[in-house]
Amino acid sequence: MYFENMVDREDKERLGEIVTNLLITDLSESEYMRVVSSQRLYDILKLLGREGEKKINQEVATQVATKVGARWMLLGNILQVKPQVIVTSQLVDVGSGKVVASQRITGEAGEKIFSMVDKLTVEVKKDLSLPAVARQEPDPLVAEVTTHSPEAYRYYLEGMDYYNKWYSTEAAKSFRKALEFDSTFAMAYYRLADLTWENELIVKAVEYSDKVSQKERSYIKSLEARISEDYKQAITELQKITERYPQEKEVFYQLGVCYRELGQY
Repeated sequence: MYFENMVDREDKERLGEIVTNLLITDLSESEYMRVVSSQRLYDILKLLGREGEKKINQEVATQVATKVGARWMLLGNILQVKPQVIVTSQLVDVGSGKVVASQRITGEAGEKIFSMVDKLTVEVKKDLSLPAVARQEPDPLVAEVTTHSPEAYRYYLEGMDYYNKWYSTEAAKSFRKALEFDSTFAMAYYRLADLTWENELIVKAVEYSDKVSQKERSYIKSLEARISEDYKQAITELQKITERYPQEKEVFYQLGVCYRELGQY
């Protein structure tokens, strides 16, 4: 899943990245589909020697989708940002390369990108071959499981770039900056707690954990348990993630840490 900012090809405001990550989060809340995580996409691009690239054409996207065993891929563009944002996307069958469906969302003047992603999620779900019961499942607004602040999310993504490269000091600065824009941003607290091991940060993450996805809630609970040295409980929470996201690299790393602390190699 990739969205390119056609207005600013360098995507200095990370708008394409924001749409991509919000849509991954929104679609991942469904029980009836498995969406490849942004971390997994990052790993595959790195494997292909394309780490850090912001412009991903269909050929490269197909290589990534094939490696992760995806049936469909979603490619999109941000065509306009003023006076309103216009986002288009194409749902592509990975095997045949054919466009299965197209979507176009035109925002209202001043409308935030979060509500536009919610609208796009609805359209994408309609175009996927999902069981009828999938249309009845709860579909929380993406801002309710992330943040209401585009600025906070932008700094969070910046922090994740540093985090994935093991630049801990820089990552922490970005996560703290995100919290300046949204003091209830649970995942920013979680990432900071993971970097600093400060108890008050994980307390804050738990306090606001009603504003995260199911997967992220398990990560928060597992870190809370690890900080309390309750590694068995941490493993229980992490195993909930592996059941639904068997390709999630981060969860297996954390499981390894827990088993090491228990002396189970």
